[in-house]
Amino acid sequence: MAGNTKVLVIGATGYIGQHIAKAAASEPGVTAFALVSKATEERATAERAAAVEKLRSTPDLNVLEVDYTDHAALVDIFKQVTVVISTVGFPLILDQIKFLEAAKEAGTITRFLPSEFGLEPSEKTEHALGQHPLLANKKKVSEAARKLGIPYTLVYANSFAGYFAGNLGQLSPLENDEVNLFGTGDVKAIIVDEADIGRYTVKAALDPRTANKIVRLEPPRNVLTQNELVALAEKVWGKTIKKKHVSAEALVEAYKNGEGYAKTLSYLRYAVWVAGDQTQPKQANHLSSADLYPDVAYKPIEAILKQ
Repeated sequence: MAGNTKVLVIGATGYIGQHIAKAAASEPGVTAFALVSKATEERATAERAAAVEKLRSTPDLNVLEVDYTDHAALVDIFKQVTVVISTVGFPLILDQIKFLEAAKEAGTITRFLPSEFGLEPSEKTEHALGQHPLLANKKKVSEAARKLGIPYTLVYANSFAGYFAGNLGQLSPLENDEVNLFGTGDVKAIIVDEADIGRYTVKAALDPRTANKIVRLEPPRNVLTQNELVALAEKVWGKTIKKKHVSAEALVEAYKNGEGYAKTLSYLRYAVWVAGDQTQPKQANHLSSADLYPDVAYKPIEAILKQ
């Protein structure tokens, strides 16, 4: 997309949204906007209020406010931009269909990135666990984009470093220097620094090659097994990590019997470390960041572990 592209990031106060908004503001040839929900601000915690203030102090980032339920106001804002990147959290996933409808009416949106940033569940995962409700809702959003005829891009960010690296893949803090190894520990996953996710996402949003495609973030040096991750952490941290093996069967039982976030944790642990969903063969509409943006510098796993 040539010239000055106006990019709007929705949900920019959220965990990954802050990184993507900052990346958009830093990208040459982009005028960046962050959309903040008025309702969110009204019931904001101190942490969320600090996140809004941080956005306002980010150079070259324009902060807009809107009530997400106000269709006319959304249309007016979308008329000011050409690219929309949504990073809303789990409770607002289906609300993105309203964003798409407003984008359609605005008539200016040349690319919409739904709040994906996860992974594509494999047949192995769906056979063992079924389809997670969150992933089912995400599919409804991409289907809505197709029906409305709005060009879209899905970004599979794989494993957020802030959740996977220091916790050595178990998605919860280590206790007494002991880590749970899921399955054999020899299935490869991909861990990506959050700032790098922001940069890759913005580049994908502006790239004509990614229209109606899925972009998988795959920094080559950050593809490793859980056993390799633990061994690298022992070297970087200079200490021995105790290991406890958790079978695939145990994860399936934990998912079936779990509730809420605990259920989701079991799903992710199985999908990533047992089924290998992050490194499954690419489908025809999948593109790799390693092929698209080989010259983009990223933070390797060694550096992430040193943080």
